[in-house]
Amino acid sequence: MPEFSATAPLKAYLKEPGTAHLRIASMPGLNRQMLETGLSADYGKIGRRCAAIQPIMQAATMAEVEFSTGHRATFDLRFNEAHGSDGNLQQPGRCTNLPGGEIYKVPFEGNDAIGSLTAGDLPIMHNGEPHVLTAEKNRIILFCLPKPPSPP
Repeated sequence: MPEFSATAPLKAYLKEPGTAHLRIASMPGLNRQMLETGLSADYGKIGRRCAAIQPIMQAATMAEVEFSTGHRATFDLRFNEAHGSDGNLQQPGRCTNLPGGEIYKVPFEGNDAIGSLTAGDLPIMHNGEPHVLTAEKNRIILFCLPKPPSPP
């Protein structure tokens, strides 16, 4: 099983001639528990929830995340479209991640005219050790050993 999702190249493959009849699912890390839980979900209900959440995500301009370490980061969601993956593979020509049920919006990275507002502390594991990446304007400005979280 692959470690990373193959969804993007599979979606590109569906644009090739003669592939419109295919239904493709990407599911990295598949295991028995996923077969017994996530894949047995009511995908009609999941699709309805995704449809209700997607307009809310579309209207969002910022997202704040508080990590389990207490560190915080804000992500600039301006200018990009919200997308969803409801797990529905009933129609040919579909490609989705399974288990389904995600709504996402790629953060705005900035351009020559407008800078990104993404900033904060991102805790990561590097070589088995916890570290913190500090970002300003969507650029990593500091890579260090853990520091206490900034107050809210």
